[in-house]
Amino acid sequence: MQYELTAWISGAILFFVVMLWVLASNLKNIKILKYVALLLIIFFSASYYGVNQIAGIPKYSALPKKFDLIYFYINEPDDIFLWIIVNENNIPLTYRIPYSKDVHERLEETKNLLNYNVPIEGEIIDDPSTGNNSDPTDNIEFDIKDNPAIVKE
Repeated sequence: MQYELTAWISGAILFFVVMLWVLASNLKNIKILKYVALLLIIFFSASYYGVNQIAGIPKYSALPKKFDLIYFYINEPDDIFLWIIVNENNIPLTYRIPYSKDVHERLEETKNLLNYNVPIEGEIIDDPSTGNNSDPTDNIEFDIKDNPAIVKE
């Protein structure tokens, strides 16, 4: 993670220096100045949206339907932060969801299992009885991940 952020910062500095050199050497050529300005705007706009995930800033977006829970942090009464792995890429992602008492209680039930490295799987259950206006994070279920070495009681 630190390496990726360092590489991004180094690349940004190099890009900025090259663009300044182009600007300084071509001050009289308006066409080149327009292209350089456009490139700088595109680069820094993309950087603003892209660097958040590299830096580990949590996503405030919808959770994937299925995920493996690594751990959580409750910031009562505002947010719940989840560290999860999606698919088999084994790269942890951080998600931020609105605080919910039900989800808080379900997460607290999994705390001891997580402390003993028992794999926990999270899934958002589609519940037609709640209608379309309900928050999907209220329908998160946590369970021990299917693993032949672990016996569920």
